[in-house]
Amino acid sequence: MLVGSSAFQDAERILEEAGFVLEPDCKSIYWRVFLGEQHYSPTQQTLSMVDLHRRVRHPSGPSAKSMAKFLSPMRDREIGDLHMAVPATVNLVFLLVAYLKKGLMTEEAV
Repeated sequence: MLVGSSAFQDAERILEEAGFVLEPDCKSIYWRVFLGEQHYSPTQQTLSMVDLHRRVRHPSGPSAKSMAKFLSPMRDREIGDLHMAVPATVNLVFLLVAYLKKGLMTEEAV
């Protein structure tokens, strides 16, 4: 889940109130400040882990200079009965390239 910096604490609070628990490794300054992400595990087996981001970056690659600009313009997409805001196509391509690079550098399984 990608949110702007100003909404990050609210998103954390909402996840915690919904019963998600912050992974112990993510309590470090490295994850919270440098990477700008936190991993939340569900307490119910029917839910999935949430990877909460306020930055888009990998230590060996570039990052968006302004998340506000990155998150604008947003497009409304319908997913089942929900409507979600998603980044513009050009920004989705940036995300794809960033995470593809991460996967290749860390030799993650496909």
